Amino acid sequence: MDEEERLRLRAVVLREADLWNKSVLDIGAGPLAFIAVRDYGCKVTSIDLDDKRLLRYKKKAEASEIRGIDFKRGDVTSLSYPDDSFDAVICYGALHHIASEDRGKCVREMFRVAREKVVIADYSATRFKKTHPSGYEMVDFRWLESELKKLGKYSKNSIEGVNIYVCDKK
Repeated sequence: MDEEERLRLRAVVLREADLWNKSVLDIGAGPLAFIAVRDYGCKVTSIDLDDKRLLRYKKKAEASEIRGIDFKRGDVTSLSYPDDSFDAVICYGALHHIASEDRGKCVREMFRVAREKVVIADYSATRFKKTHPSGYEMVDFRWLESELKKLGKYSKNSIEGVNIYVCDKK
């Protein structure tokens, strides 16, 4: 899948989640933040544990003259933000980068700092195998759905090998 297709899928997730003009915490620095700011009018805080990745995307944002993204080092299993700090929290393709034993903490922390909704999008088995042949463990979607049921109401959609969960807190 080429870069244009990957960017298009991120835009689809933002549209599915109805994230227009929101304050957003983006888990895992990447191009989704650019699309959220540029095309959806969002103000984004993008966190990552990888300082090199944060710097790379900060430089890309500056080179593209995209303003409205605050890049910060942060651990999604222990967020430094108060409850209800953001309208929405979005985790696109990042949950499988978190150790499986820490994923529950991750989901609970995302819900804690979100005021309106949490969006989790991750790769189905077929897509995961194509993009991550080794080194990571795929998200167990039955487990994820069980966790989400405990925290609120959610909808699920699958688009081109990406499972999208939009979880409303209201």
